[in-house]
Amino acid sequence: MTKIFVAYPALPADIGQTIEATKRAFGKAVDITTWKRDDLSGQPVIAPILEAISDADIVVGDITDLNFNVVYELGYGIGLGKRALPIISRAFAHSQQEAQEVGIFDTLLYEQYATANDLLGLLNVAQPGRRFATDYPLDPLPLYIVLPPVLTDDANQLVTRARRAGLRPRTYDQFDQARLSATDAVRAVAISSGVVLQLLAPEMKGAKEHNLRTAFVAGISHALGKPTLLLKKGNWPVPRAMADFG
Repeated sequence: MTKIFVAYPALPADIGQTIEATKRAFGKAVDITTWKRDDLSGQPVIAPILEAISDADIVVGDITDLNFNVVYELGYGIGLGKRALPIISRAFAHSQQEAQEVGIFDTLLYEQYATANDLLGLLNVAQPGRRFATDYPLDPLPLYIVLPPVLTDDANQLVTRARRAGLRPRTYDQFDQARLSATDAVRAVAISSGVVLQLLAPEMKGAKEHNLRTAFVAGISHALGKPTLLLKKGNWPVPRAMADFG
């Protein structure tokens, strides 16, 4: 039996209702799991989700409105070598421009649905299998840093201190590389010995796009077991996917 994990945002609520209706409609034909379960009391927020992704053959993520947690979970699945299937609901507006600015998903093939029956049909024919190579030899540049769109003193100090420590970092800088593709992100993490990521406060320029890239890279890095340093400045709530890594 094919096991499928479906990641989706809490809002809009209609998306979750459609996905949960699909889960109920499948019955025992296909094993579908989502983050919405009744047996999670007392457990760390992200742990059972990562366990479900690890146990799945296919990881599906609704990217109608790009969401930090969903992007992290798709990255985690890809890092584990799972088949990743992005889906988009035709019932809601999808910002292609935002997807292009973030990168990662703008060149990945995705499927569209509007009803539970649509999604049922898509998942019925989905086939598991690896879609991204993750087995790369380590590179002499051991540290991977995803830089924010505006290089602040904090970002510059990250790179400077890494160099002083003899770590010779490689960086993603959107001015040198306009977009971060999924393939480039996977390879950059896989060949590195460690990853450093800086989350931006919501009011900072380009914060949403940068944090979504960070979510994807963090998911890959955690799945591959890379030492990962997540930095956050200021007093603002972190996304669910990061709550257990603080």
